[in-house]
Amino acid sequence: CSSVPLNVRAYSSCDSIGFQNGYMYAQAYGGTYPYSYKWSDGDSSSYDQNKTNGIYTVTVTDSKGATATSSVTKNCGITTGISETTLQDMGLKVYPNPARAMVNITYTLGTTAPVNMEVYDVLGNKVMNIENQNKSAGTYQIQVNLEQLNAGMYLLKLNTDQQESTTRIMLTK
Repeated sequence: CSSVPLNVRAYSSCDSIGFQNGYMYAQAYGGTYPYSYKWSDGDSSSYDQNKTNGIYTVTVTDSKGATATSSVTKNCGITTGISETTLQDMGLKVYPNPARAMVNITYTLGTTAPVNMEVYDVLGNKVMNIENQNKSAGTYQIQVNLEQLNAGMYLLKLNTDQQESTTRIMLTK
């Protein structure tokens, strides 16, 4: 039985769904889990939303010592002149975070509205629809099983007809 060799892809996004300063993410696959990450700036996480613009290289090492490397350029501009102070904060929260499978999601609606809640992978692909229904004003708490998703970073996006809120979810296995 042959194993899949270790590979890594590094991604950069400039606020595609909710991060003002953009973010970078390394996705390792193949090899033997667990993985360790080492970015050219010394960071050792798979995800970072605080890196400045530039070219970054990430080296991933698996538990057997195999390595794979990928580079990515982050080039995010500064957004100005947009104000959302008229919108009520929906207080979107996810816990525990990081999580293995089950997460609790809380949010508040100021008025009755159609609610659409979805989970996206870091490439922007929708991987799960959680809610799609009209809800009355109030605070909601739901428990969601994300067990079918692979370990990695995901974005939880909550939309109403007048607002949007996004937060990240880190799944570990």
